[in-house]
Amino acid sequence: MENEVNTTPEVTEDKNTSAQETPTPKPNENENPKDTNSDLFKLQVENAKYKKLVDKYSSEIAALKKEVNEKSSQQEILDREKAEAEAEKEAKAAEDHRLVQIYQAKDYYRSLGYKDEYVEKLATASADNDFESIRELTKKATEDLIKTHEEAKEKEFFEKYPQPNHGTGSVEDDDPFLKGFNSVPTVFPRP
Repeated sequence: MENEVNTTPEVTEDKNTSAQETPTPKPNENENPKDTNSDLFKLQVENAKYKKLVDKYSSEIAALKKEVNEKSSQQEILDREKAEAEAEKEAKAAEDHRLVQIYQAKDYYRSLGYKDEYVEKLATASADNDFESIRELTKKATEDLIKTHEEAKEKEFFEKYPQPNHGTGSVEDDDPFLKGFNSVPTVFPRP
């Protein structure tokens, strides 16, 4: 064939020094337009043949896959169902374990004297292994606990010691010495 197109790969180097192969057609100077059209028609006919073959083989592969799926044994179906049931069982066990961790953490944080608003958040963060939240919540809960404890001590201090009399009441009524002194009969009348 005199009018063949040369499609040998030519290697070029990119700026990234990676080699690429690009076919470069080399036109023949003696090409006849009729030959080019007939070559193009031949290529189109070949492409159509290849497309039909690809479609044929694709449909055969799909049919074989369908056949294999239909022939899958009952054992495979049972194994698949058993695996799904086992996965559900493991997920349920993991959730139950998480709930147990939350209840244990709640008991622990309540025993430390933290308020219920912190206990719930700390227990959830503990079960989720969220150490950053645990650190922040523990800091806040401890500060709140210290503040509450100091307020209770201050209140106890003021309740324990009596309020001094600042001249608002009768001293004679409260003073035991004066009560005893005034209870003795006097020889001389008092003014």
